[in-house]
Parts: sequence; C-alpha cells; structure tokens
Amino acid sequence: MTSKTPENDDSKVMHLSSDYGLWLGASTSDMLGRSLCNIALPYVIVSLTGSTSRAGLVETVGMVAYLAVTLFGGVVVDRIDRRRGMYARGLSGGILWLVLALLLVSGMLRLWHIFVIVVAIRVLDGLFGMADNAALRSIVTDDVAFTRAVSINQARNAVVRIGGGPLGGFLYGIVHALPFFVASVLLALLALLARLIRVNLRPPQPSEHDESQDPGQPSEQSSQGDDRTARATRAESSGQVRRVFTDIADGCRFIWNEPAMRASVLILMLVNTGFAFTLNSASYHLIRSGYSAFQLSLMEAAYAVLLIIGSALASRFLQRLRAGRVLLVAFVAMFGVSAASAVNHAYVALLVWLALYGLVFPFVASVIQGYTFSTTPGALQGRVNSVLAISELLLTAFVPAVTGALVQQGYATPSFGLGALIAGLAVLALVASRSLRTLGKPSQWHADPPSNDGDDA
Repeated sequence: MTSKTPENDDSKVMHLSSDYGLWLGASTSDMLGRSLCNIALPYVIVSLTGSTSRAGLVETVGMVAYLAVTLFGGVVVDRIDRRRGMYARGLSGGILWLVLALLLVSGMLRLWHIFVIVVAIRVLDGLFGMADNAALRSIVTDDVAFTRAVSINQARNAVVRIGGGPLGGFLYGIVHALPFFVASVLLALLALLARLIRVNLRPPQPSEHDESQDPGQPSEQSSQGDDRTARATRAESSGQVRRVFTDIADGCRFIWNEPAMRASVLILMLVNTGFAFTLNSASYHLIRSGYSAFQLSLMEAAYAVLLIIGSALASRFLQRLRAGRVLLVAFVAMFGVSAASAVNHAYVALLVWLALYGLVFPFVASVIQGYTFSTTPGALQGRVNSVLAISELLLTAFVPAVTGALVQQGYATPSFGLGALIAGLAVLALVASRSLRTLGKPSQWHADPPSNDGDDA
C-alpha cells in the first residue's frame, strides 16, 4: 500500500510537467500564428488601398470589437471548461484566416472582407482568448513557480517574435497569402494540443468547497449541495444579462479592493498606450518609406533578442528585488526609449531603441502578471484578466488609426512624440502610487500586502 504512494506522486508530477509542455506548445502555436498575420496584414491592406490610414483603421476597428466583448469573455472563461475555450479560439481563428488566404489567392479580396474577418477574429479572441492564461493557473498552482513560469513565457514570447516576424515577412515575400495559410494550420494545432492536456481545466466551483465543509451530515449536505448545484446550473444556462453583469462586477470589485492592482489599471493603460504610439508610428513610418515586410520584421526580431535576455534576467533576479523599485526603473527606461524614438526614427535607430525596450519589458510583465495571477482566486481568473486587458487596451485600440493618419499626412515625428509624452505620464502615475511603488518581493505578496493609504483611490 505504501509503495504505491510515491509511484502515484511521481506519476502526477510527470503528468503536470507534460501538461505544461502541451500548454506551452498550444499557446506558442497561437502566438506564432498571430505574429505571421500581424506582419503581413498591414502590407496586404496598403497594397490593396495604398493608405497606411486604412491599415490603421482596420486595426482600430478590430481592437474596438475586441474590447466590446472582453469583459463578457472573462465571464465565459470563468464558466466553461477552459479547454473548450481553447478549442473555440483555435478552430474559429484557423477557419477565418484560411478564408482570407483563399480570397487573397483568388484575387477576390476586398477591404470590406478584411474588416469582416478581422472583426470576427477579434470578437472570438475577446470571448475565448483568455482561456489559455486561465488554464495555466490550473496547471501551475504554486505562486513562486507561477511567477517563474511567467518569466519563462516571456522568453518564449521573445523566441516566437525572433522567428515569427522574419518568417512572416519571408513567407509574404514568396506568396502574399502564405502567412495566413500557415497561421490557419497553427491555430488548428492549438486545438489539438489543448485536447491532449490531462489536467482538469474547469474553473473551481465554490459549491464543491461548501459541500466538503461538514462531513458529519452527509445526506443533508448532499441534498443542500444538489440544490445549490441545480440553482447554479439554472443560472448559468439562463444566460440572463443581469447575472453576466453581476459576474463582471465581481471581477471589478476584487481589483478595486487590491490597491496595487487598482493602481495598475491606470498605469498599464498609460504604459501600453505610450509604447503603442512608438511601435505603430515605427511600423507605418517604415511601410510608407518603402521598407519591405522582411525589413520591418527584423525590427521586431531585434526587440525579441533583447526580450530573451531581459526575460532571463527577470527570472533570475526578480525574486531578490523589490518589485516596486523594479517597476520604477523600468518605466523611466521606457520613457527614455520613447523620447529617443521621437528624436531619431531612422531605420537603424529604431532597431536600437525597440531592442532596448525589449530588454526592460519582461521585468514589468513578470511583476504585473505574476502579482495578478498569484493573488487572484482561481474562480476569478478570467474576469480579473479581462478587466486588466480592458485597461491595457482601452486607449491603445485607437492608436493605430491615429498613428496611421498622422504618418499618412507626413507627421511621423509628432506621432512618436505622443508616445514619449504618454510614457512620461506613466512614470508620474507610478511615483504617485504608494501601493505599486512599495510593492515588495514576490515572496512577500501574500504575507505583506501593500498599504492602502488613499493615494490609489
């Protein structure tokens, strides 16, 4: 009897390890597919219309569609088996990119087709795109291990960017539709790998915990548990709008009650908007200046190379450093990069500036994501993640349309300047927030929560 216990434990560890590998493969397939399409799509639109403004408008409309459903997506992810969400994301995205590729090959592709396909992909991404992140918490349950996993994921992201951008540019140079065909296959692979994960990816149910609290009265507790389960099932199946908004409010309330998380909503909004101005200005400026998709992808590859180094440094040193100080240094560096891009945005200079940004970004992502996921209950992962995604993208969604129009009219430098201005505001917001500025090491996030002194209200 005792000899089976270690065996079972070892088997469980093996299963968890293989499940993380499958999850990593699934999410990597998704990321690589996105990377291929992201580098090719603006060129398809510009070749079709001759306008960076139209390319920016398509991206903005897609982002607005994403934002419109993201909060509801958080509720969906917290109600369904996260595995099914990954299926939905993979299969639907694969079909839609395949349709775009076929239209492009046939010469029938029109701008309105791109609008419809991009909006559909963004809506489905908003509804099911957070399923993989929520599933990761079911696979890696230890807080410290999860923080390290976030750093590993950042390194993986960098590897995908190094290979994905140049690969997308290379494939586009061979046949314009090829990146979209390959992305379709990769999204189908996402669904397949999700199917192979063994861990239960259903969200935790509070009723299960309640039923186990008093084993002394099994029949009564079982009856009460059945009643609660029946009521919960009826509420979920009814799809009432009131219940959906109640669930969304639960996620918002949790964030509001966590001072550091509450402050990060505004600060992340500023950081991402500032970088979006710099990145989109660079992309449209280089497209309009006649640089190829492959040359543009090299800029992303340079960013990703430094991202790998930054991820390795974050994974090694973040456990020893106070997170608030790390954020402050990183935000000041991000402001410096944005300001330098506004002063000099020649191709070679942009390679350098964006690469330096990649060195710093993993520290910010590891702190914010690690703190968020390690302090959020499993049953709220989807909703909290969706609220934070809204905060990151609320202003960012409109940046492509603004930068595309500015660059089209010959105002590239003011477009870069807006990025520097917003990055500077992010630094000031962090300095004003005691809860984030004084955030301690990851090992202290539960034992020594940041003080709520009213500066984050």
